[in-house]
Amino acid sequence: MKITLEMWRTFVATAEQGSTIKAAEYLCKSQSAVVHSLKKMESLLNQPLFQVQGRQSQLTLAGEQLLVQARALLARAESLEIKATDSALAQRQEIALAVDVLLPPAYWLPRLAQFSAEMPQVSVQIYESALSGAAQLLEQGLVAVAIASQLPHDILSEPLLAVRKHCVCGLSHPLASAGQLTDSDLKQHCQIVLRDSGSANRDSGWLAAQQRLTLDSAALAQQAVEVGVGFAWLPEYLITGRMQRLTLAAGNEREVALHIGLNPEFAHLTAVARLYELLIQTPPAE
Repeated sequence: MKITLEMWRTFVATAEQGSTIKAAEYLCKSQSAVVHSLKKMESLLNQPLFQVQGRQSQLTLAGEQLLVQARALLARAESLEIKATDSALAQRQEIALAVDVLLPPAYWLPRLAQFSAEMPQVSVQIYESALSGAAQLLEQGLVAVAIASQLPHDILSEPLLAVRKHCVCGLSHPLASAGQLTDSDLKQHCQIVLRDSGSANRDSGWLAAQQRLTLDSAALAQQAVEVGVGFAWLPEYLITGRMQRLTLAAGNEREVALHIGLNPEFAHLTAVARLYELLIQTPPAE
């Protein structure tokens, strides 16, 4: 029988933690399993690796000499695992990205096109999300990268861009011919909102209208506004010539800051790193 990687991990953990009890806690094993592994190593090497003094396990001279080599061995093994994972991704040929519906497609589609040209072997799965949806996908490990206004605090993220939303209605809607409007005026009409694609069931802001139409699709919300179903707060890219921008006493615009987040489990993968890099690039000045 040869010494396994798991035995080496147990040896290094015991040396670094200072006792078999702490090593067991660190490795999420029983103390008896740690002790058995160390005794098996000592038997195979035919020499003691630790001296037990009270509750402490101190390395012998032979143990100290092996510790440096053991650490190097485990580092090489970890590096090999990372490369194998990267290789597995290349074979699977797919990574997932969650994109908030507020982000203009004109921002991310050209970057995606460049990514596809650079890495034709990798497919990309896009999740269109709203409100808490992207954060939930990121936390669940279903996507490698997410863009949204709300991301988990423990996820590596950075500001991406600010999106302006405008209050609009269809040209045939009664509000289109009104002057300056107050919240009380808006409450009398149907508000079109997007459903939270996550399970948090968050709302996107002012929802005090007496009647609401809740939709799953930003494109459908756009069409509902155009035909006069109600009013909505839409990002600039969804506003068309068949809509009227409303004048509000409380302000005509809202600004939403979007962030981009990276799932740390995928951060070492070449394709994910490149996609993230392209998405955060500042577009060249025209």
